[in-house]
Amino acid sequence: MTAEGPASRRLAQVEYLLLLAGDLGYLPPDAAETIGPQVAGLARWLRALRAKVERGA
Repeated sequence: MTAEGPASRRLAQVEYLLLLAGDLGYLPPDAAETIGPQVAGLARWLRALRAKVERGA
């Protein structure tokens, strides 16, 4: 079992649904180009936060 928490799983779900919405044409390409980097930034922030908490800092 991974050390992945509920927030990480939800973020992965958001990434998947964004890709799916784009592929199905529900999300305009310009929206995906805007939202994608924001989701990636959240993922980086979440990984950094998790690492900090695990270190006890």
